[in-house]
Amino acid sequence: MEPITEISKHTDLNPNQILGEQLWKLYDTPRTINVETFYQIMETGNLMLLVESQKKLNEKQQEKLNKTLNDVWLDLQEYYYSETNKQSFNRFKNNFKNVILCQNEVTGCYAGLKLVELGIEEGYETLRFFKISATEKEQIESAIRRKETKLELLKNKLDNNDKKEAVSFYKMVANVERNLNRQLNLTEINLERWIAYLTEIKEKHESEKKLARNNKNKRK
Repeated sequence: MEPITEISKHTDLNPNQILGEQLWKLYDTPRTINVETFYQIMETGNLMLLVESQKKLNEKQQEKLNKTLNDVWLDLQEYYYSETNKQSFNRFKNNFKNVILCQNEVTGCYAGLKLVELGIEEGYETLRFFKISATEKEQIESAIRRKETKLELLKNKLDNNDKKEAVSFYKMVANVERNLNRQLNLTEINLERWIAYLTEIKEKHESEKKLARNNKNKRK
């Protein structure tokens, strides 16, 4: 399974300096990420598992890599939930929306505080927009910290949903093997193929239930 190669578009280096050079490789699509790795990230939150190999990066390059990893992981999560469980997908979207809104609120509050520190009155308007009516710096900072606490709680809620999915992974593996009547080599299965297995089994069960209902109706 070959990972996607990320080169100059994620760095500030001159393209001539990195010609033919790989700064890092990412497992960034359902076809390149191993399913066991995917569930491991869900359980641990360790996004560096998306990185197959990496050269030493400076601080700015590392920041860009971290942003890339967050974007990649969100895309993979969206793909997973939308393909496997519509209810979980809607819950994921709602939780993610709440995180983004709260994150924007915290960022806006800090911007308002900065304006206040510079003596610009519009800073108080910005803070009031985000429901902070305090005028003293310490009180404003305290209110922003409360919003940051709320943000962490929302992020934990998002992470906990992932962990619930991860806990049942090996139970899912046993169920898939039972339905396929063969043992799986997880090292050879990417996320796309795994979801195909789950979809096939779900469709098989639905067909069996439909057939059972039809047979029951015929006997009436």
